[in-house]
Amino acid sequence: MHPPFSNNPKKPQDLFLVCGLQSLGQHSVAVLKEYDVKVSAIDDVQPEHWEVPEVPSLPLVLSSLDLSMFPDLCQHFLFL
Repeated sequence: MHPPFSNNPKKPQDLFLVCGLQSLGQHSVAVLKEYDVKVSAIDDVQPEHWEVPEVPSLPLVLSSLDLSMFPDLCQHFLFL
């Protein structure tokens, strides 16, 4: 199955934030990128092992985040 593709320049591009880059987060990033959407990813540490080898080379905004500084963030988002 191929992802839908839109060339509509008036449609704003979707933006996704993946919280957590363990197994599920890495696979989520890879699938979302197939849909030609913008994806940013955060985690409290950079993964030592990449299950999806192409994820580190994708154009993402990868950042380490000290989640203890943002306790409300942890209550409102699902970390994968």
